[in-house]
Amino acid sequence: MSRIDELHQGFRSDYIDYETLTTQLQSWAEAFPEVCALESLATTPEGRELWMLTIGTDRDRIRPAAWVDANMHASELAGSSAALAIAEDLLRVHAGESPHELSAPILEVLQEALVYVVPRFSPDGAEGVLKDGRYIRSAPRDSRPETSAPRWLVGDVDGDGLAFVMRKEDPAGEFVVSGEVPGLMVKRELEDSGPFYKIYPEGTIANFDGSHIPDPFYLSDNDVDLNRNFPMSWASDHKQAGAGRFPLSEVESRAIVEATAARPHIFAWLNLHTFGGVLIRPLGDGPDAKLDPFDRALYKQLEAWAEEHSGYPTVSGFEQFTYVPNVPLHGDLIDYAYEGRGSLAWVCELWDIFERAGLPNAKRFVDRYAELDRHHLEQLARYDLENNEEPVIKAWRKFDHPQLGEVEVGGLDPRFGMWNPPRS
Repeated sequence: MSRIDELHQGFRSDYIDYETLTTQLQSWAEAFPEVCALESLATTPEGRELWMLTIGTDRDRIRPAAWVDANMHASELAGSSAALAIAEDLLRVHAGESPHELSAPILEVLQEALVYVVPRFSPDGAEGVLKDGRYIRSAPRDSRPETSAPRWLVGDVDGDGLAFVMRKEDPAGEFVVSGEVPGLMVKRELEDSGPFYKIYPEGTIANFDGSHIPDPFYLSDNDVDLNRNFPMSWASDHKQAGAGRFPLSEVESRAIVEATAARPHIFAWLNLHTFGGVLIRPLGDGPDAKLDPFDRALYKQLEAWAEEHSGYPTVSGFEQFTYVPNVPLHGDLIDYAYEGRGSLAWVCELWDIFERAGLPNAKRFVDRYAELDRHHLEQLARYDLENNEEPVIKAWRKFDHPQLGEVEVGGLDPRFGMWNPPRS
């Protein structure tokens, strides 16, 4: 067993918490100081460090460098595992090994390379997802001024330590139980006879007036999406949900910009997310006709290599990954990396559950997420049941909610099997 194997903390087979991730990074830096250095870019509001690992020999010598970051969306834990795997493979290269049977020319390039790795962009958010099961878009905080409007506060209500979802019978409910997959909730259709249900996040309602139940919203109690908080094409919250009070209002996004601005030699940038099995490249705010012709030719070659080695297609952020056609997302990291820092930049959406479950392709790739009908959801659920030792669909348990009365809690834990590959 090599020294690298002895230091391995299990991230290739499970999703590790902040303490274990820190132990992994510190052990690498201590064991291989000649090729590996660890520094904190910032401390989060909950007191966790935003770690960056620098891998390469002669690290003070400026030359073209690559940047890898992951897990800016708290629930997308597989990105951390992939970033750590990249770091570990690079250490193996410097130790004289050839991971994945790489050729001699590739090994030579990697031995010369300088690579920065930020394996967990949102350590506070990821910890909340891992430990509490709750949905957090990026970071578990909300700086919006308190108002009298009712809103959902996600949290454990039945005492099991986890926060999933709740369902409540309602004749106006939009959901019914699938006839094909027990426990799976699917959109109501005209032919359905009920019972019908409303679906809510597990939690309570702030400013509840006894009658008005607010619609669930993915940013109900954590207001900023870090991938909408970057300065390139930023737009305020009334136009772009999750934007934050101003560009770089969050400690994490500000730390990333400060670190990369101090390293203008970064030429390649990989931003790891889940899920979908696709690479997303610039432009994010315009069609390919506006992409620099030289950059487009270079991306075309890189796309061919990426699909050959990963099987993932590459799509334009603007043409195939805007939720409303021709309406760009604002303030995202890849636009900043490409437009603001001049890097060849990609998002990689790891974990192609759509392909594995046999779902059809869509004309626009983003529609694979947006146009899931009942049949598609049942297909995904059956795939999960057959391939996941701890399936996403959980048992529903009755509970007397302090505000809503009788509800059922449970139903869905999408962390391992939907948002990320299964742990088994």
